Amino acid sequence: MRATRGLIGLCLILGLAAHPALGDDLKDLFFGEALYHADQGQYFEAIQRLDTELAQYHRLDQPELDTLHYHVNQAEFSVGDFELDYRMHYRAGRAIKRVLEGAVDDAVRNEAAFRLARIHFQKDQLDDALQALGRIRGTVPEQIKDDVEFLRANVYLGSARPADAINVLKKMPATDG
Repeated sequence: MRATRGLIGLCLILGLAAHPALGDDLKDLFFGEALYHADQGQYFEAIQRLDTELAQYHRLDQPELDTLHYHVNQAEFSVGDFELDYRMHYRAGRAIKRVLEGAVDDAVRNEAAFRLARIHFQKDQLDDALQALGRIRGTVPEQIKDDVEFLRANVYLGSARPADAINVLKKMPATDG
């Protein structure tokens, strides 16, 4: 028992030495603080800090010199994500739409479109949800691929289109989740 714990501890230490922290690429401490609060489930604090940081960033004469410059697209997206978690659907939708209209890579844009579709679905705005899902093209983050299709099937069911829902669900891989 003791040897097993020791071996697990050694593996953990070696793993942390090889990859010390998930936030290696984090260059802005205020953004990191907002992420920390969100990870703790303190979405109001996360929104407050990130809103303040983004407002300051957008007022700068040379924003490219600010450390938030490296994370500004992710920060804009995170505001919407945190607001969604805090049940602020209207503001979340606006923040996510800004990301969709911005110059971001496919994975970020597709995740934003998925979250916007989820907001519309929760508000029973099924046509808007389908329109948001229709914006998803190119690279879709692996962690949401199945969620996107499951949401699409649910929107079809809610729109009285069970045949379309069945077609979507048939293409999905069988998973335990």
